[in-house]
Amino acid sequence: LVCIERLTASGPPSLPRARAIVREYRNRWGDGLSLSDIARATAEDFKVPMGELYSSSHRRQAARARQACYYLARKLLLEPYKTIGRHFGGRNHSTVVLAVRKLERDRELKSRVRRIEEALAAIRSA
Repeated sequence: LVCIERLTASGPPSLPRARAIVREYRNRWGDGLSLSDIARATAEDFKVPMGELYSSSHRRQAARARQACYYLARKLLLEPYKTIGRHFGGRNHSTVVLAVRKLERDRELKSRVRRIEEALAAIRSA
């Protein structure tokens, strides 16, 4: 979403400019930030064991934490859904897509995810 906003704000969109914006965004977040970093920060915030993020636990808190991980991985690292699903316990890409969409509609969870994102940004810039 951030990349699309930047692309449309700077005049008529073009493929080279879109690639440059996405590359810049990935460089900003991608250097030093990994799926494991996202999992660690999310597990800490949700107070769930790291193992539950990768397991098939149906505990509500663990499921919500996994959704947050999927969302952050997609937003910050622009990872493909398939890669995210594979990392978090071999889940199908459609599971990740559904979870990301569900989180986008959940205001309470989305505000919590913003706090995790800010914490990750602070860690990264330190």
